Amino acid sequence: MESAYTISANPYNFYQNNANMISNLLISLLQNRLFLLYTKFNNKCSGMPETFFICSGYPAFHDSKGGRTMEGSVDHSFYPTVAELLELPAFEGHTLLAGYKGLDLRVLGINLSDTPDYYLWLSKNEIIVTACHAIHNDIQALDKFVLNVSDSGMSAIFIKPYPYLKKIPDIMITQADMLGIPLIELPKGVQFSSLTKAISDELLRRQTIRLEEALTANKMLTSTIIEGAALEDIVCMISALMNNSVMILDTINTRQAFHICPEDLDFFADLSAEKTSDFFAEKAQMYELKSGDHSFGYLYLYSSVFEVNPEPRILYQIQHVVPLEITREQQKQAFRKDDFTNYVFHLLSDQILDEQTELSRAAELGILAEEAHVIIRMRVSSQKSANSYVADIQHSLLFNNMRSYFEGYGFSIRTIKDTGEHIVLLSAPGENRNLSDLNRLCTLFSNSVANHYGTLNITAGCGRPHTGITGLAQSDREARIALRAAQNCKRSFTCFDELDVLRLICADNPNHEIDMFVQETLGRLIEYDRTKNAELLRTLECYLKNMGNLRQVSKDMYTHYNTITYRLKNIIEITNLNINHYEDRFRLELALSLYKDLGEKK
Repeated sequence: MESAYTISANPYNFYQNNANMISNLLISLLQNRLFLLYTKFNNKCSGMPETFFICSGYPAFHDSKGGRTMEGSVDHSFYPTVAELLELPAFEGHTLLAGYKGLDLRVLGINLSDTPDYYLWLSKNEIIVTACHAIHNDIQALDKFVLNVSDSGMSAIFIKPYPYLKKIPDIMITQADMLGIPLIELPKGVQFSSLTKAISDELLRRQTIRLEEALTANKMLTSTIIEGAALEDIVCMISALMNNSVMILDTINTRQAFHICPEDLDFFADLSAEKTSDFFAEKAQMYELKSGDHSFGYLYLYSSVFEVNPEPRILYQIQHVVPLEITREQQKQAFRKDDFTNYVFHLLSDQILDEQTELSRAAELGILAEEAHVIIRMRVSSQKSANSYVADIQHSLLFNNMRSYFEGYGFSIRTIKDTGEHIVLLSAPGENRNLSDLNRLCTLFSNSVANHYGTLNITAGCGRPHTGITGLAQSDREARIALRAAQNCKRSFTCFDELDVLRLICADNPNHEIDMFVQETLGRLIEYDRTKNAELLRTLECYLKNMGNLRQVSKDMYTHYNTITYRLKNIIEITNLNINHYEDRFRLELALSLYKDLGEKK
């Protein structure tokens, strides 16, 4: 009978707020105590092999083959060395038999294994603690034990020879010394649970120190951003925090800022700003500033005195906080693009008199007539209880993430601000397959907005794709109607295609929208009748009037049954609406009624 249990006791993934960090610490403390309780219980059970792992991140469960199904990244400098573990009181009375060269190896966890197939459960940088119960009568297995452990990259071997081995074989000692893996003999009275607890407590102690350092860094970084610091202020803060000279290169807004720490002043004294920047770019350690899949620029760290070795948690915080300032600046610059903004307003509001001139001007500003264009209108406001600056950051991140999201699907995206609204212009080549899937893409983005921007009230309406510069105004008209529908229905995101006849109610100009609805629904059918004299419209009216009774339609129209069937097939093909489907039939009936009403008024 075999068992394998895994409990987390290693460093946490550092999140962007203190609440998450504290929550993770409490989880780890609870996991640690549960781990110790299980160990004590397991030691009381006879005949059951023990296999425990302490590994990074959250619990890393092992399957029957011994493979990890989840494993986090490891900062090895955090973990104790074998020599440091041997200094713990729990290891008192041990004897180091071999492998002195490996005493500086780091220990990531402990493996308690007494199964014949122990080698399936070995992991790199862990120690194995065993009594060799399962193999003490197998000479060949004993001969291979140290070799198997060494091949797995483990850090040390702890063997309790009593009551099974009595004496650790000489071949084990020779092999351990040759391979440089510490081999330690444990005293007779040692309990494995006490060793497990000692290692767990030591890791937890080291975690607490790291957590305190990370909390301090997080407080400094957060307060700097919330206070509205400029990029120059941020590099000064990072320099003091990291004890390095720092440069930030903002690739989004084409900016850079650097700060030289006191130890490096003499070194940089004779360098101009341009040469200082070049020096950082060539000689300093570089780290990318990213949020999600989007890159904002680079952080450069340099010291002429010390080795540059930033604490990973603090570096993680910097890499995720600096993009907030860059995003904020990006939004400021976007609002200064008055030329593009004014021209878009012209296309959306004014009548196009000289299309060729407009096409040339639009191309100069990156609006290509051959592409399909979509307008999204958004209203974004802060919740009354929200911190104003936190809301500003979320506002900036909203549009930056929106940019990354739609660019990932092949759309170019530009945003301008209208009175109380944001106009988002999406453009893509007509062959972009995602144009036909726009409703689904908007729904997915809307769901992510609801989960990640809790300080904001967001309402948006999306028009349909239309080509050419005149298509912009049409998509904008649809976006306005969709936005009004979203507000009325208290939805965060609504696409025009989803409205159907609701568009007639939400339109600011119902008569115009009725005309458009009738034209979209019956326009091709009306034109077909006009050119072919096919009486399709009259056939449709009679079909709807008689509730789909074809024989009655044939009788009323004095037309053969097969002819009626043929005409209905043509109606379906021309309108792309199925008269046998309830919603399509309702749309046709409403459009036909509105068409007759409009004809009577005219």
